[in-house]
Amino acid sequence: MSLKPSQLGRKDGYKWKHTKSGAYTVKAGYEHANEQRRALMEQSVSDSSVMKLKKEVWKLRTSRKIKHFIWQALSGFVTSASRLCDRHCATDRTGVSREIIESFLWILWYIWKGRNNKIFNGVDTSPLDTLQLALAEAKSWKVAQIIPEAEEDLVQSREAANRNGGRTSVTMGCCCQVDASWTQADKMTGLGFVLMENGKRILMGMKNCYNVTSPLQAEAEALTWAMKRMLEQGHRSVLFETDCNQLVKLFQGIEEWPVMVEVIEEIRIISTSFSSFSIAFLQRGMNQRADCLAKAARARPEPLSLLCVETPVWLAHVASLLE
Repeated sequence: MSLKPSQLGRKDGYKWKHTKSGAYTVKAGYEHANEQRRALMEQSVSDSSVMKLKKEVWKLRTSRKIKHFIWQALSGFVTSASRLCDRHCATDRTGVSREIIESFLWILWYIWKGRNNKIFNGVDTSPLDTLQLALAEAKSWKVAQIIPEAEEDLVQSREAANRNGGRTSVTMGCCCQVDASWTQADKMTGLGFVLMENGKRILMGMKNCYNVTSPLQAEAEALTWAMKRMLEQGHRSVLFETDCNQLVKLFQGIEEWPVMVEVIEEIRIISTSFSSFSIAFLQRGMNQRADCLAKAARARPEPLSLLCVETPVWLAHVASLLE
């Protein structure tokens, strides 16, 4: 953990530097501990086939505890892993479907639970009961995943319909689309926004800056800069749209990243200066104007901060994208 001093006069916080969000997770802590352990070992043997399998474990459509259990088994941290290997368990997967493999993971999990129940509680569970329970739980888990996916698709379709069909009926006076352009190789980060009113472009802005460490921070910087420019121009009733869904979730409090706490707090403070303020997610394909401006700003070698109504001459080659 490292100290993160606040520049807003608030209480200092802490962040875990081994994750992008700055939040500590068991997975991140476990991985860091293993990295330190491997660094102290004089000799290490790396099996490429096992390493590939360990990466694929986290992509399986099964519960988190099952993924963690299988990862432990492949890493050699389960005491019975060597015995299963000696008995040639799950070594020949030729012609086996993914569905069968995923059910097999649940069987392994309940074999492990049955073994622990026998050792620590003295309770015997028959192999047939273990198999039936594992298959039943695997089926129940799979059915449970269908409902959230269907609900998420329904919510997204409704949001898209509302965006496309009823934007001008929103009580907001203007709509400001913002975006950022960031790459790890470039020193400059580009920021851009387009202000729309009744479907017409009335203002554009672009800027480049240094010292932005991640794409998410670049998106937050673009939103902060656009908000300040809106207030300077006298626009106090604005709907801001960004193609960074993570930023929207952080502002709404759905998620919390310690590394972004100070930035999000600054955005909330600035938002109080608006008479009507809202922020919404916009699909990337519908945010090409702001994206074009941000990329153009990042490409400029000299410092740039520009507000304009008409397309600058040096952007004539992309003028059609800004209409």
